Amino acid sequence: MAEGITDFLNPTYELTFQDLFIPDKLLQLNIKFEKYFQTVNPEKFNEYFKYKTSKGNGYKESEISEILIFTSKIISDFLAELFNITGELNAIKNETLREKIIFLFKKEFIQRLVFKKYKIEDLEKYNFNELNDFVKEIKLVCYNNFLKDKNEDDEFNTALIVMEILEIAKEFRWFYEGDKFAPEGFEISERIKKCGKILIEDLKKKNLLNIEDENEALKQIVEKLAQWSFVRYYKDDTVNNWVSYKEPHKIDFENLVKFKRPDEEFNELITNYENHYRYREGFSLNDYQRREKDILSEVDYCMYCHEREKDSCSKGFYDKLGNKVKNPIGVTLNGCPLNEKISESHYVRKEGYPLASLALITLDNPMCPGTGHRICNDCMKGCIFQKQEPVNIPLVESSILKEILKLPYGFEIYSLLTRWNPMSIENPERKNFNGKKIFIVGAGPAGYTLAHYLLNEGFKIKMIDEIEIREVFKNYIENNKPVKNYFEEIYEDLNYRFSLGFGGATEYGITVRWDKNFLNVIYINLLRNELFEIESGKKFGRDYTVDQIWNDGYEHIALCVGAAKPNDVKVKNRDAKLIYGSTEFLSDLQIKDAINPAKDYLLKVKLPGIVIGGGLTAIDCSTELLNYYPVFLEKLFSGKDYNLNISEEEMKIYSEHYELIKNEKKVAEVENRKPDLVNLLRSIGGVKLVYRKRINDAPSYRENHEEIIECLEQGVDIVELFSPVEFMKDSEDNVSAVIFEKIIVEKDETGKLKFRNSGEFEELHAGTVVIAAGTNCNDIYNDEHPGTFEINEKTGYFELYNPSINGNITLQKNELGRKAVFTSYNKDGKFITVYGDSNSTFYGSVVKAMASAKFGAEQITKILS
Repeated sequence: MAEGITDFLNPTYELTFQDLFIPDKLLQLNIKFEKYFQTVNPEKFNEYFKYKTSKGNGYKESEISEILIFTSKIISDFLAELFNITGELNAIKNETLREKIIFLFKKEFIQRLVFKKYKIEDLEKYNFNELNDFVKEIKLVCYNNFLKDKNEDDEFNTALIVMEILEIAKEFRWFYEGDKFAPEGFEISERIKKCGKILIEDLKKKNLLNIEDENEALKQIVEKLAQWSFVRYYKDDTVNNWVSYKEPHKIDFENLVKFKRPDEEFNELITNYENHYRYREGFSLNDYQRREKDILSEVDYCMYCHEREKDSCSKGFYDKLGNKVKNPIGVTLNGCPLNEKISESHYVRKEGYPLASLALITLDNPMCPGTGHRICNDCMKGCIFQKQEPVNIPLVESSILKEILKLPYGFEIYSLLTRWNPMSIENPERKNFNGKKIFIVGAGPAGYTLAHYLLNEGFKIKMIDEIEIREVFKNYIENNKPVKNYFEEIYEDLNYRFSLGFGGATEYGITVRWDKNFLNVIYINLLRNELFEIESGKKFGRDYTVDQIWNDGYEHIALCVGAAKPNDVKVKNRDAKLIYGSTEFLSDLQIKDAINPAKDYLLKVKLPGIVIGGGLTAIDCSTELLNYYPVFLEKLFSGKDYNLNISEEEMKIYSEHYELIKNEKKVAEVENRKPDLVNLLRSIGGVKLVYRKRINDAPSYRENHEEIIECLEQGVDIVELFSPVEFMKDSEDNVSAVIFEKIIVEKDETGKLKFRNSGEFEELHAGTVVIAAGTNCNDIYNDEHPGTFEINEKTGYFELYNPSINGNITLQKNELGRKAVFTSYNKDGKFITVYGDSNSTFYGSVVKAMASAKFGAEQITKILS
């Protein structure tokens, strides 16, 4: 343990922090957990033990879910004692249970009464001021006489009062009118009777109520509260962020993105639907901050479908014949590629157990820092709600992880759950070194996930990556210093975070829409393992060949290299300057740290900017190009010499733009507002995302239409049905414009859309162009060493095989539709597997890459055992 660090675990369990990294000690931890479980709940322990020893055989999925749910809560309580955080977890639980009144108020009052009874056309019937005075008096009576749990949250206070009055009205109604739910001989409780009488009498004295009958008087009070709540929704801006009023919108798959067409003569131009844009300055985390209440609202919205074995978010959406369903825009509803226990984790979070929820998440997704909000959404697409807004599952997942990371030693609790989880009946704890070594190429999501699983199986891992990876957090890695306060010790403002270099496409490709601090979590957790070694700046094929790796004693090679071959556009004058490929552009911004004000590197750009493409990478390039320009100017005029080739004319324009930005910031400061950089940038050229088909046909629309909305909100314009034919150059050979041919869209006799060239051309001015036209399988090694692998001529991907183990291991060509990771390579009993975007059965997203690693780890372990 690092010098000066004392152990912080509960001494009752006779384990040190260092013990939590030793397989034999993890086995002891598991024994202590089972003893704890048996002591606190013998009946449930027996159910768990029976499930564990049977390996789950003979159990229905709903029965397994029930066992995992109660076991996860025991794990939470056990870890709370071990890490001495029982008080902190109890505080979260109490706050969660306290907030339940808001969601009860939403369902019982707002949804079932207010929005069902009153319609928008009724709005002018009611006097809001009179209703407001009536409710103010009710609040005074309640808090002066029988409600004491008031706080600063108006939504909570309102929910508490309304639900109390509903309970009072219900008991009076049951007594005077009877009800099928009322017990025989029902009597109003003394407390309720007293509260009801106080409320009625006070309102009468204030001339706000003139009904003598108590039951009818309470009915009128409830009706007035409902009218007030209805009118307030439309006339009081202070309730705009109330979760009580949040209603899921219906899904129109043809109109997932709202936008405007502002120019009749340029009908292909699309702009933001609203008249304002989202504020953004610099490269801090580009996302809305959510309150705990917002997260609990999503959890409350969940239907907990695991109880009926209908949790399509996890397992996929099936029709009555057992076939996977496609939604109206052709996306197969596969659910979470990792089969994460989503519904179960939501269920326990609703009960106030975030740590139990994280234990359930890490059971199938131990690398969950690499998934979640703004990075994956297969689960949302598979949600049971197909005709209305789905549950924001990735947001909940990321928020639960953050809740734990905020706890004292929360980082270490997450870390422990990646190598010890008693709900994993096959491998509850990490194994000792098995004497075998595996070589992994690539430190992206597939690579680090595969490394995690194989390390837990006892393999020694060497990983290489072409990108230089910074050696940071050394005290936490080399000395195994425990992380007590993650957000103070590890977390960095993304605006000033130097690129780690670790994480593949999630580091250089995905932008600050996703919190890259999660890569720090994965990095530290992996490098702490003494069986793990990483070497950066090394290229497979140049620095390490297949034969060299075998000669070094490795048993297996895993290619986790992503799709590193970018597509290009065959357009005249493609050699013009300031035309970047998407990988080059995003890497220079994020790996070379052009976006970091403290880094001595600058990527030259000019406005207007044009990004060509329709995928999520194109979306990212367009938002970052627009937002990078002010950073570029500030660094350019900082006094440092960046050795850029800039002409006098360019410098004059840069200077004018820089002064505009400086002036806007000064004025904004005087006027005590945020600077309106978006409209300023749009006025000096802005950025246009140009796609050759309709925006509805774009990959980003099918995969994650929310990012198109974000793109428009940040001030990027979209031009659809434009196909590039020529880049124009200026006297310095810089790109100056792009000539596009307009595309005509028609329907054939079957109703299928057809796109054809129109013969009409349009020129768009451009100072910078980024080409984001997709990528291909990374088979560069095969180009350099022909014949090493079979490549499918039709798809361009590696031919895939499945291993057959009958004494000897043979490879059988993969059947269409099956998952596979083995390439054709089979030499002297050695095999090579391939993952992520270079695997035709797993390509397409970060979480699919991780799923390929999870699947592949099982296959590798089988053939090497």
